[in-house]
Amino acid sequence: MVTGERRHSYLSLNGLGRRAAVGLAVLSTLLLAAQMPGKTASGQDRVRLHWDPTTEPMPLGTTAGMPPSSKRQRVSLVRDFSHRHVIFSEAVPAAMLDKVRNDPRFWHQYLQRHARRSMPFDSNYVPDPHVTQPIERDWSFSMNNGSGGTIAMPAKYSFDVNAAPSCTADFIVTGVNIAGSATQANLLGLNSLYNTPAGNGLCPGTAPTLMFAYNIGPGVINSYIALALDGTKVAFNENNGASSFFHVLKFATGAGNGTSAAAAVKPGVGNTAVDVKLPLTGGVSTAPYVDYGADVAYVTSSDNVVHKFTGVFLGTPKEVTAAGTGWPVSTIVTGLSTPILDGVSRHVFFVDSSTGGIDYVDESVVPAVLHENKFLFAPGLAVAAPVMVDSSSQKVYAFSSNTNGANAVVAQADTSLSLASQVTVSVGSPTNNLQVLPGDFNDDYYNGVAGSALLYVVGNDSSTNRVPSLFSIGFNASLKMNAAPTNGPLALARNAAGVSASTVTAFFNPTQNKQFLFVSVTNSCSTTIPGGCIRSLDVTNDVFPTTTTVNNVVFAAAGGTTSISVDNTSTSAGASSVYYMTLTGKTLVKATQAGLQ
Repeated sequence: MVTGERRHSYLSLNGLGRRAAVGLAVLSTLLLAAQMPGKTASGQDRVRLHWDPTTEPMPLGTTAGMPPSSKRQRVSLVRDFSHRHVIFSEAVPAAMLDKVRNDPRFWHQYLQRHARRSMPFDSNYVPDPHVTQPIERDWSFSMNNGSGGTIAMPAKYSFDVNAAPSCTADFIVTGVNIAGSATQANLLGLNSLYNTPAGNGLCPGTAPTLMFAYNIGPGVINSYIALALDGTKVAFNENNGASSFFHVLKFATGAGNGTSAAAAVKPGVGNTAVDVKLPLTGGVSTAPYVDYGADVAYVTSSDNVVHKFTGVFLGTPKEVTAAGTGWPVSTIVTGLSTPILDGVSRHVFFVDSSTGGIDYVDESVVPAVLHENKFLFAPGLAVAAPVMVDSSSQKVYAFSSNTNGANAVVAQADTSLSLASQVTVSVGSPTNNLQVLPGDFNDDYYNGVAGSALLYVVGNDSSTNRVPSLFSIGFNASLKMNAAPTNGPLALARNAAGVSASTVTAFFNPTQNKQFLFVSVTNSCSTTIPGGCIRSLDVTNDVFPTTTTVNNVVFAAAGGTTSISVDNTSTSAGASSVYYMTLTGKTLVKATQAGLQ
């Protein structure tokens, strides 16, 4: 909890560089009240960044497309995979203030948590274990013969968080884990999202509208998509062995951009789309991470090289190879995960499967310097999943489902990977069923309330079948992980062999002031759903689910799902939703939970 004398002042985001400000023009002039609430456990002053749109006036005439006299400004919101891998507490050490507030991802996350906070928080609320809530599949869009792959996640662009969700300007985009052709798209974009089965949603009709269906090449997009701040471009990797590419695509809409996932077109052929692609001859199975402020992307390739590209969304994409830069970086370790940049330390983190270690390239110096073998948290791990970084608290989190045949673990260290900071927590026995384990945090973690902060993660129940199970892990006053889970295991499927799960997605709904978790399993969901399913779990006030409440909100999902993306907290019909792709159903799905409306 934030304590101590509060000293109020006003901060603006005028320090944002031109590039970082794209898509966030309104935030560069917002008045943000800063509170100086005492010190951290290490003696650092902390600043709590805050903007209250209900009591603080918004500056006039700073957003393109709005008249100078307008009293309301447009604030767009991007949500792609990177927003769950780089996170921020709102209580920021004073020494890091400028670096944190200059990162667009901080404001995206802040706005998603606060844009429509309208109900007082009920600290006595406890989820009713006897009340089930219906969940509706609003629509299901066929991806023809492809799926998103287990590590995919639909990327979402919201045109204005201070207005009703838009049927034309809000959209989602996703890659498809299959080779492209004239009869198979491997990149899809959809708008008119907010439909309902009855046709009475915010958007007309019962199905979304296809913006584009592109055949980007004979390779596959088997990982995440990165979305530009202004919502006009996407960056992604095409995996096709020695003919792999890093793509930056400015998409188009309207006639000539494909008519379905089974009727795809080439970007730039009969349409105005522009696809810039740069070769990755070593092959690639990971995603690019984009540093918005520097307009730079980092990519790891299958030949164990870390690449750096400049001019990604705002210029002409080009790989950095000049002498004296240190780029590209060749590693000794092998099997590199998707890279994740911490904008404060300027460390580009990745996990390797050869040693089970967390490694990084130090971008704060020239030439860039590689640091390997500093934290071997999971020797023998099968899959190298990307880390999560808390830039505000300078913590790094990593996950493994199988460490030397010993256990499944969650690991934490500081951004220098110092020995004293290293913690590993067991969340079950070793298993190769779970492809990925990355978890997510409750709202108290983001608010800097260490005493009730929690990390939710899927491990397993240590039974013979290693059933996917939910755990929560607490922290001490310095946000260092406790040595053992606070709660769990809670089985998320019946006791059957070979069941896997998705990552956990946590979402605090500011309209209701309730905390939800979303997670799926691939099979054996429950007695009523024998196959895969997706669940919504109400964990408000840190009430951990039980065997009774775990099935209160559950919906069939063939083969389980990709990572799950959550959008608005609107009260408009069909506009508070989750998006995911089914792994064997080969569909892109939007579902609305009644409890979110």
